[in-house]
Amino acid sequence: MAIKNMLVPVGDIVHDESAIGTALLLAELFGGHADCLFVSGDVSDMIPAGAMGLFEAIHGQMSREFEEDRERQCTLARQRFVEMLSDRKIDNRETTLPAEMPSASWATASGAASEVVAARGGAYDLIVVGPANADQATVGEMSAEAALFRTGRPVLIAPPVVPQSVGENVVIGWNRSASAARAVAAALPFLVSSRSVTVVAVKTGAKQGPAPQDIAKYLSWHDVSTEVVEIEPDHRAVGEVLLEEASGFEADLLVMGAYSHSRLRELILGGVTRHVLQNAQVPLLMVH
Repeated sequence: MAIKNMLVPVGDIVHDESAIGTALLLAELFGGHADCLFVSGDVSDMIPAGAMGLFEAIHGQMSREFEEDRERQCTLARQRFVEMLSDRKIDNRETTLPAEMPSASWATASGAASEVVAARGGAYDLIVVGPANADQATVGEMSAEAALFRTGRPVLIAPPVVPQSVGENVVIGWNRSASAARAVAAALPFLVSSRSVTVVAVKTGAKQGPAPQDIAKYLSWHDVSTEVVEIEPDHRAVGEVLLEEASGFEADLLVMGAYSHSRLRELILGGVTRHVLQNAQVPLLMVH
């Protein structure tokens, strides 16, 4: 199955330009469509809970400044979107065509990114988001969390810079979990046309499930040849191992399951997931 329609939540173009560029690359690869959606957010997100009783005039001023800033951000992001379509000679349209021609469209939505993506994401093959930022919450990170845990759809986290290719050399981070199995299934559109696929497993013994050799056999039924690499635990965290292996194999796609250990708020991602999200330099395909 090809990837035909993608949702691309956008906030700050500085952080999210790579998400648009990566989605356009995938639209060309699969003859698909990228719905780029600028999420305006909500001024209440910018006001501390203890300050919600501000004088009406101050609250109104903050709201106006917020709206002006978001309008400016939207204008800049849309201009860059149009430039990127022109550079790649991709149609700006919303309707499907009989021919498998790549296309993209632009729209805006108000509200928190997590709620917008949770409400819309289930109607897409893939949700493409910008990279996480360790210093501040971004639309990309909030969208990724909502998409992973509230839509049932695979998520592709773009690297900081738009890649030259996606899915030619793939590394699968295998930990025997159900989420990892779902990630492998979601990655099949990439795997069947890849040049190389490597299944990397760290021998932690933490989970019970199919061995990496079983996943290699599964993929062989889809005419996907794989190499299995099993690594003994050492001083490195599992997330570090996966990123180093992806770099060593010159991967342009890392596939892994996403999971959390706690839900103190809407969700808190597990250590391996968060480390990879915040440090990956290659496209990252995740499924919960």
